[in-house]
Amino acid sequence: MSRQLKRALTISILLTLAIAATAGAEQTYPPGTVLAGAAEYDITPEVALYEDLNGDGEFSMGDPSLPFGLGDRVKSFAYDNDQINVGNGNGAALYIYDRLWAHALVLRDVDKGTTVAILTSDLYLLTNADVQEIRDRVDPELGIDYILVTATHNHMGPDTLGLSGLNNVTPGEVLKIAYTDAEATSGINPDYFESFINISARTIEDATRNLVPARLTFAQTKFNFGLSDLREPLIIDDTLSVMAVDSLDRRPIATLLSWACHPEAVLTYAGKRTNVDLTQLDEQQIAAWGKVFSAGFPGYACRYVSERRGGVTLYANGPLGGLITNLWTYVWDPELHPEYPADVDPASVPEELRIPNDFRFAAVQGRELAKAALMALLRNGEIANEASVEYKRAYVLVPMQNPVMRLAGSLGILGYKPGSFYDDDWQIDNSSAPWLSGMFLPGVDVHHGKNLRTEVATLRIGPAQIAAVPAELLPELSLGLPDDFIENQERYYPHDADKHASGEKLVLSYPALKQQMDAKYKMVFCLANDNLGYVIPRVDFKPPHDLKIPPLAWWWICFDSDNNPHYEESNSVSREIEPALMGALTRLLSPEYFEPEISESEDDQNQGQPSGEDEGGDDRP
Repeated sequence: MSRQLKRALTISILLTLAIAATAGAEQTYPPGTVLAGAAEYDITPEVALYEDLNGDGEFSMGDPSLPFGLGDRVKSFAYDNDQINVGNGNGAALYIYDRLWAHALVLRDVDKGTTVAILTSDLYLLTNADVQEIRDRVDPELGIDYILVTATHNHMGPDTLGLSGLNNVTPGEVLKIAYTDAEATSGINPDYFESFINISARTIEDATRNLVPARLTFAQTKFNFGLSDLREPLIIDDTLSVMAVDSLDRRPIATLLSWACHPEAVLTYAGKRTNVDLTQLDEQQIAAWGKVFSAGFPGYACRYVSERRGGVTLYANGPLGGLITNLWTYVWDPELHPEYPADVDPASVPEELRIPNDFRFAAVQGRELAKAALMALLRNGEIANEASVEYKRAYVLVPMQNPVMRLAGSLGILGYKPGSFYDDDWQIDNSSAPWLSGMFLPGVDVHHGKNLRTEVATLRIGPAQIAAVPAELLPELSLGLPDDFIENQERYYPHDADKHASGEKLVLSYPALKQQMDAKYKMVFCLANDNLGYVIPRVDFKPPHDLKIPPLAWWWICFDSDNNPHYEESNSVSREIEPALMGALTRLLSPEYFEPEISESEDDQNQGQPSGEDEGGDDRP
C-alpha cells in the first residue's frame, strides 16, 4: 500500500470517528433556552362525490366575498358512513366553505427538560376520553410531558360530540331506543374521527421532531369587533393575547392567538337568531342552513397571520361562556371603508355598510382579529430572550347533575370513546339504575355513578401564564366583577336583574383566574382537554325546567334558548362545576401547590386518586 493511500485511509478513519463522536454527543444550549417546533395538517373531511355547480371540473369551496357563495354541493364523503354531520347544525353537511386544520406547537425547556405540546383544531368539542385517546397515540419516545388539547369550539365543524345523532328523532323513537335492543345513533362518523385522532397525533409528533432553539415574543391588546354578550351580567373579557415563536435566525415557527368568542356567525342565519334578510335568500341558501363546514373566524385569522408572518398559527378560545358570541351583531369592512376602523363605535357605522351574520362575516372578523394581533406584536411586542416552560395538572371530580347529559352518556352518544362515571372515592362506577335524581325511567340502564372525572391545568411560558379550563367559562370568572359592579347595576343588568343573583348576591366561590395569576401576560384557554358545558357561578345557577310533567319535571331542558335568561344551565353538567373547577385551578395557581404522581392509564384510574392537595372537587370556600 502506498504512503499516500495509507495517509488517505487514516484521515478517512479519523473523520469518521470524529463525526460519530459529534453525533453521539448531547448538544448544549445557553441557560434559559427554549426549543420550539410546530406542524399543521388538514382535517377537512375528504369528499368522494360532489355536484359541480359551477362546471369547472373540480371541487369548489365557498367564496367569502359573497354573502352566500356556497361552492359545490357534496353528495358523499370518502368514509364507510358517507355522511358527516355538522356539530351544532341540522344534520349531514352539504357544503365545505373553507378548510379545517389541526395545529400543534411544542415547547421544550432545556434547563428543566420539560416538554409541553399544545394542539388546537377547528372542531366543535372534544371529551376528555377522546383527548386521552389522542395522547395515547403519540410516540412516547418523543418525551412529551404534557399535551394540552383544545378545540376552537367551531360550531360549523364536524360533530365530534355525538348528539347530532338525535336530530329529528321523535319521542317515540327515543323510547324505542331506551326500552328495546335498538341502539342510539351517534352523530360522530367513526371513520372520520379515527382519521382525526391519527392526524392529531402525527401533528404533535412532527412538531416535536422539528424542535430548534427559539425566541418568544408576547403582546396583548383589546379587540371587540363583532362581539356581544347574551347573558347578564354584561361582562366581556375582550383581551387578545399573542405569542410569537421564532428561530434564533428570525425564521417564524408559530404564532399563538387567544381571544374569546363563539365561532357561529353563519350557524343560525335562517333561524330566530338572525339579522339576515331571509327574503333575499334562494332555496339553495335556505336548504344549506346548518349544513356547511367552515372553520369560522378562527380559521380566517390563522390563515391571514400565517400568510403574512409565516409559520404555523394556532387559535385557542378564551372565556366565551354565557354567552360571548358574534350572533346578532354586525361587522363592516374597514379595508373598503377606512373611515370606519374596526375599533370605532359600531353604532356610528352607516347601516348600508354593515355586514350581517352571512358568510362574509367570519372572513372579515377573522382578518381584523389577525391584523390586530400582528399590530400588537409590532407596536408593543416583548421579547423574552430567556424563558422557562412549566406545567401543573390536577384531576377533578365534578358531579353529573344534568339528567339529559347523563342519559346521553348512558346511551353511548356522548363523545367517541365512552367515558366513565366515578364515585366520591375516585372508583369507576358504571353501574346503572332506573331512578336517579331528576330522572325516572323504569327498565332503562342509566349510569348511576355520581361524578365525571376531568382535568384542569396551568402553563407558565416565560412571562405568560395559561389556565386550561375544560368547559366554557363565564367572563366574570376570568376577569372578576368590575369595580362599579354594585353601583351601576343598570349597566350590567339592563333587562334581567330580577332573574339573576345580581348585585351583592353575585358572590364568586373563588377569586377570578386572572386576579390570581402573577404573570404579565394572562390567558385562559376554554374547552381545553374536555367539554363540560358552561361554568356558571353557583349562586346564579338556576336550571330551566321546561318539562312540567312528572317524572321529567326536573330535566334541564330549555326549548326557548333565545329568551330564557338561564338557557346556559341546560348545557352545563352541574351547579357544582364552578366551585369544583375554580377550586382546583386556585390550588394550581398557588405557589405552595405540589403535584402528586398521577397515572393517566385507564387501568390506574380505577385504583383511586393519589393523595394530594389537588384531588376532588367537593371543597367549598
